[in-house]
Amino acid sequence: MAIALKEQRPMRGVVAWAIRPDGTQIPFMPFPTPLFDENGQLIGAINMLVDITERKKAEQTQALLINELNHRVKNTLAVVQALAQQTMRRASSPRQFAESFSGRLDALARTHSRLSETIWKGAEFSRLLKDELLLGSDTDSRLSFSGPPILLESQQALNEALIAHELATMRANMGH
Repeated sequence: MAIALKEQRPMRGVVAWAIRPDGTQIPFMPFPTPLFDENGQLIGAINMLVDITERKKAEQTQALLINELNHRVKNTLAVVQALAQQTMRRASSPRQFAESFSGRLDALARTHSRLSETIWKGAEFSRLLKDELLLGSDTDSRLSFSGPPILLESQQALNEALIAHELATMRANMGH
């Protein structure tokens, strides 16, 4: 308010902090606006204080989520790079590389989808196995699944899905 009065102009875009009687601090945006008479003489001012606590919390949450997303993307890209290198070492032709690498990426993508459904809290082990071994089908008379549900942490789920994919493709490549 002092600056708005001294410079005789409204102040905008400023964030300040207030201390409530209970001692809590809250962020707010002041909107001090000088008032002038018909001759242009300063006669006073009016101020509005807008509590932006919720906006600040949302900004902090957004920053945390962006940091987490950046971390997950870097980890995923490292996994993709490792898959590409491993696939390249074992591939006997460009076609074999493309098929094998594509399958591994598909396995990774399916697991990412499962993990996204739970907001990356984990994935159920038998569902991952079914995703990889049945490749979209719900049944195969040669396979059966039983046992208690096992929730895998996200990194465990990614690892297990890739292992199951490798086993399934080895089985398919051996003609079984």
